[in-house]
Amino acid sequence: QGANYTSHWAFTKPVRTLPPKVDDKAWPKTVLDEFVLARSEAVGLHPSPEADRYTLIRRLSFDLTGLPPTLEQVGQFVADASPHAYENLVDRLLDSPHYGERWARVWMDLARYADTQGYEKDAGRTVWPWRDWLIKALNDDMPYDQFTTEQLAGDLLPDANSQQELATVFHRNTMTNTEGGTDDEEFRVAAVKDRVDTTGLIWLGLSVGCAKCHSHKYDPISQTEYYQLFAFFNQTADADRYDDAPKKVLPSPFHYMQQPALIEQLAIAAKKLVGSSSDTEATLKQIADLEKQLEQKALAMKPPAVPVMKELPQQKQRNTRLLIKGDFLSPGPEVKANVPESLHSMPDGEAMNRLGLVRWLMDNENPLTARVTVNRIWSRMFGVGLVETEEDFGTQGELPSHPQLLDWLAIEFQETHRWSRKKLCKTIVMSATYRQSPRVTAELLERDPRNRLLTRGPRFRLDAEMIRDQALAVSGLLGRKLYGPPVMPPQP
Repeated sequence: QGANYTSHWAFTKPVRTLPPKVDDKAWPKTVLDEFVLARSEAVGLHPSPEADRYTLIRRLSFDLTGLPPTLEQVGQFVADASPHAYENLVDRLLDSPHYGERWARVWMDLARYADTQGYEKDAGRTVWPWRDWLIKALNDDMPYDQFTTEQLAGDLLPDANSQQELATVFHRNTMTNTEGGTDDEEFRVAAVKDRVDTTGLIWLGLSVGCAKCHSHKYDPISQTEYYQLFAFFNQTADADRYDDAPKKVLPSPFHYMQQPALIEQLAIAAKKLVGSSSDTEATLKQIADLEKQLEQKALAMKPPAVPVMKELPQQKQRNTRLLIKGDFLSPGPEVKANVPESLHSMPDGEAMNRLGLVRWLMDNENPLTARVTVNRIWSRMFGVGLVETEEDFGTQGELPSHPQLLDWLAIEFQETHRWSRKKLCKTIVMSATYRQSPRVTAELLERDPRNRLLTRGPRFRLDAEMIRDQALAVSGLLGRKLYGPPVMPPQP
């Protein structure tokens, strides 16, 4: 009606701001700290002193690897007088193979991973090779844009390799209903809805699923726009079949790791390629030959068939209709694939398929993806995100406690770190903010009871898996083997 109106903060592109001025020039160790300190100084609070080394190594070990440090590691760190002792510890933990396991658990929860199909029969399902792909991708620090592309649309990449196809198991983690008498189309539609909802939650931090039955009451996502997103995922060949078809025999990192000699030759060839400008063509040919040999050896181990995403041929593609009240038996008007109008538009020239949707999600104009991702990682380090409602960046979610810091981190992650999660983790843990003692004074308890101003170090409960792994580690019973099939059912 003509009144001044500002769009919701999360729907506007992050803006990098200069760090604010602070009175205590000695405390900040990074730019991150200046944003935090300015916020606490504004209300007359001061940060806590740095935690002792015993606390720091335990905190870092759990946050970066999900495991407690050994007595020997604690002793070495405490006795290390080098000014780089802390950074060296951070680098060692980021290079640990257990880094991938720790952060894979976070992603597997988001991906609704399970070794069974769900519903009434809950029959077994072979998807563990994707779990191995995930751990390796995280340990290799695969850039988040590539990580996203391969999981949502790896099968649509030109000349997709076996590992890119394996990555698409991500969206085959949807449940399959094998109970007798059920309608396969009903549960195929339910699986597609789940993929839309999961994609919106993970990358946009929005509960787009509200709009499957009616236009979103709070966020600007209409029911029509929901089914336009639905259309991106509505063209895959899976259809709630008992055997989870389509499936494909694909080796996982577990199968490749059984060929250490070939892996070593590949590593040597890769180093040669980086270190020399001569014989590039010959080295590339050598790498291609070695990769082919490795693939053949891995396939010879008879890896299992896994459910994958596969696009229907053009002549068999489905028409997508808005479902009235979300009911698959009540189709409404036909809709075409498109993105919500309240966010940025689809980049020019992109195909209106899953690959195009990925490019839209990871586009520099997207105001949400980088914010949502850094907030999720921050919440695992501090127990709560800068946006406390980490799965709801919409109008009903909480405002960020440090909005300028959130935007600074998002832009660092996207532009400076080139989507590297390891570099983002290092940026956070190297800060004075992260290194603070968790001790609570009477003043802090009264004025900042939930530590939303970050006036002390993080202190929160361990995850269930960490509690179990800690018990196994300190008792000497922890198995440190990477990759391979799970034990079903899990053993005590």
